[in-house]
Amino acid sequence: MKHIVALLIKYTAISAVLLMILGIFQNISIPRILLISLLITGSAYLIGDLFVLPKYGNMVATIADFGLSFLGIWVLTYLLTDNNFARNIVASSFWSALLIGVIEVFFHIYMKKAVLYENNDSRESTNIHHDRYAMEISHEYLNRSEIEKVRSMQKENEIKNKTK
Repeated sequence: MKHIVALLIKYTAISAVLLMILGIFQNISIPRILLISLLITGSAYLIGDLFVLPKYGNMVATIADFGLSFLGIWVLTYLLTDNNFARNIVASSFWSALLIGVIEVFFHIYMKKAVLYENNDSRESTNIHHDRYAMEISHEYLNRSEIEKVRSMQKENEIKNKTK
């Protein structure tokens, strides 16, 4: 359900930007703009939001979404419309992608908080501490609490040896 809401938010934002820029400056029909928005939303969500964002963070995902939006809008506008290059599709694609990139910064913050990490409590409760469950492969293996105990015992022994 969270992915559906996120997709609807992203689709609405991309559609609004493309309706403003492509509708006004390129005089493209609304159904074609909505189709371009749908295709850009699907590909950008899969690549930028579900793959790049969790691994590389907001900055890289925003740059990836900008590039994907720019190329996608440019190619799809060229293929789905009868506009020629005299109307400067590249400039409209650039400005559309730039506005989409600005929106994506805030959308990625939403994605990180609401979609990708659903609940901080459930994440903490399923966290496995490697010190507790690690396989002991030698007699020298100590977890952090045991290391602290050994250090404190060594300090006590040093103090006792100095007083003797």
